[in-house]
Amino acid sequence: KATVSVLYWRFNMTEYKKCGAEVASIKRCVEQMLSETVAGDVKMEALISAKKSIEAVEGRLAKMRKKAEEKDPEKMTYGEGMTKKVLVLCAEFEEVSHLVEETEAHVRAHYKPFEERLALDKTLREEEALQAADLEKERLRELELQREAIREEQKQAMLRAEEERAARYKAACEAAEVKKMEDLAKIEEEKRQRAKLEAYLNRTPTRMLLHRGIKRLFVDCKEEKVNLRGIHWLRAFDDCIRSLHQFTKNLSGHPDSLPLKHLRYTNENFNKDVLSRGAGALHVLYSLGYRPAGFGESQFLVLEEIDPLQRYEEWEAWWEEVKWTRDYLQRLIDSLRNHRRGVAQGEYDLNPNLPEISGLELIMQQPDAPLMQQSNEAAMYT
Repeated sequence: KATVSVLYWRFNMTEYKKCGAEVASIKRCVEQMLSETVAGDVKMEALISAKKSIEAVEGRLAKMRKKAEEKDPEKMTYGEGMTKKVLVLCAEFEEVSHLVEETEAHVRAHYKPFEERLALDKTLREEEALQAADLEKERLRELELQREAIREEQKQAMLRAEEERAARYKAACEAAEVKKMEDLAKIEEEKRQRAKLEAYLNRTPTRMLLHRGIKRLFVDCKEEKVNLRGIHWLRAFDDCIRSLHQFTKNLSGHPDSLPLKHLRYTNENFNKDVLSRGAGALHVLYSLGYRPAGFGESQFLVLEEIDPLQRYEEWEAWWEEVKWTRDYLQRLIDSLRNHRRGVAQGEYDLNPNLPEISGLELIMQQPDAPLMQQSNEAAMYT
């Protein structure tokens, strides 16, 4: 029972302190409402706060008053000291409550102009907000229009780019088709020229092809119709004859060599030593049995093979002809060596007291009148 009494006493003291704090807060609010230096909005806030505190503490103080005014000793809760404190606190509460009621009208009267100004300010702020919202909408609308214009421009640019790509593709297809037709026409022309060349080679004896080739090579070098690469024409003729002799020497020694059976025009050494000298050097190769094959950039010379197991006599005749050509070119080289007057400053020269080249004299003076007339025909098949 003693413990319960102590706890109840502590609860009453705590409740008394809370109510006392609320009454003190109401007093401070009343002081603000009665002050002349405090703004109207602050007074209004103090009034609202005071009324809230009165509502909060009024019921609790009523209960405490009832307990303090109890006369029955058995029902008394507070002691004499506590009873006086509670009654004093209730009196203070009633006093400040009356002050709040009396000053409420004064506070509201002073707050009304301020409230009007607040309403006016609120109206102005709302109007400004509406104007700002309208401006923002207008800005967003303009921004959307700009974006739409950009998207439209990008779309048009993409369409133009697509049209340009289509036009380029069409032009490329047309150019490819034209090139294809040109290539086909070129191949057809090469085929016609190849047929003429085949007919020319088939109706011309082998040694006559050789003589025509040597003659044409000599004339082209002397008249500088071919690229001499900055050397004397006789030296260029001598170098080409030596290259052809070395080639026939290799062919006669190795008639079954695969590299010697296919001579590509793109071969650097072959192009430099033989093809650059024109149709004359090709005629020498034609006399050995080589024939052109392929078209365009893939042209090459191929040796028409004769199977020695089935056609031995023809193969032996061809081999003897190769060896004869080899020996003939060797004799021509010896003749050039005997009628060459040294080397002066890196250039060959002729002996003016002798015929031009006695080794070639027989060739150049052969009673083959059609040969010189057919030299232009042979030039077609370079």
